[in-house]
Amino acid sequence: MRWMKFLLILVIFSFSNAFAHGGGLDSYGCHHDRKRGGYHCHRGPLAGQYFSSKAEMLRALRGRSSTYDSRKSYYSNPNDKDCSDFSTWEEAQQFFIDNGGPEKDPHRLDMDNDGIACESLPGAPKRKPGESSEKWIKPFKEKHDRKKFKSCIHPELKKSVTAHVVRVIDGDTIEVSLNGKMRKLRYIGIDTPETKHPIVGVEPYGKEAEEANRKLVEGKDVYLIFDVQQTDRYGRLLGYVYLKDGTFVNAWLVENGYAQVMTIAPNVKCSDLFTKLARKAREKGLGLWSLKPK
Repeated sequence: MRWMKFLLILVIFSFSNAFAHGGGLDSYGCHHDRKRGGYHCHRGPLAGQYFSSKAEMLRALRGRSSTYDSRKSYYSNPNDKDCSDFSTWEEAQQFFIDNGGPEKDPHRLDMDNDGIACESLPGAPKRKPGESSEKWIKPFKEKHDRKKFKSCIHPELKKSVTAHVVRVIDGDTIEVSLNGKMRKLRYIGIDTPETKHPIVGVEPYGKEAEEANRKLVEGKDVYLIFDVQQTDRYGRLLGYVYLKDGTFVNAWLVENGYAQVMTIAPNVKCSDLFTKLARKAREKGLGLWSLKPK
């Protein structure tokens, strides 16, 4: 009878000792310490270590030797991915976007919550801490809008082609090197004031739009995505243009008041997005919307 009491006391002591600071273990074998504050680990490669937060623990975990694979451990999600699973930043960023982007990030690829995944990989844009990679998307924080415009905001890179912008012709037309050939490309769905028209000449705010376009794309590699009709009657390519940091150039020009909406069927995939951006730019009096009618 005495030994049973001793065993019972031992079990109670062990149990209370294990959970003295409260909180069950997560999939990493760690938990938030409600008594001391912070976050620490009981199991796995970081057992016995204390951290100020889970984010700090994850950084330490990813900085360990590659001989430890958290995705294959007994306490981790076997389908979890980390930055070492991707060879380029573009590949990681597309996976990050396809899996919910900054709103969800189930694989914890964006540790500083700035919208850019795996910033240590080759090709990642260099930005100031906390600076968003999706400045132009600010009007679309609502979930239903983000879902509605997803094919325009976050297109599938596998459906794109890469080109180099050789020169900017005006606010909505560029010349690119594509597959070894020089081609003129007109932005789909938008129209900027003229700068080189043989009849109307230079229209108000045309030079500003051309310069904005130049600063955005000239000399850079860009992604091109086509719609139903790929060329116009002049033989120019018709496309949606994206920078490598995710900026949708067509939309950026409309949002910032450099361009108006010009919808020509059958290329109408992003017309609703452009219309919404134009309305907001007009309400704010941005760019060409600040001009007083003559």
